[in-house]
Amino acid sequence: MLLLKHETAEMWLRQVKGLSYEEAHRLANQKYNWQKIIEGALD
Repeated sequence: MLLLKHETAEMWLRQVKGLSYEEAHRLANQKYNWQKIIEGALD
């Protein structure tokens, strides 16, 4: 579910706000950082 929220936020930032992929990804990660959760689960 977290990954879906991340991707939705990223898409919204790109389409509505006109941000680049890199900037949208950075901002989406601030709220929905699924990679950090996965890495923590593997430790």
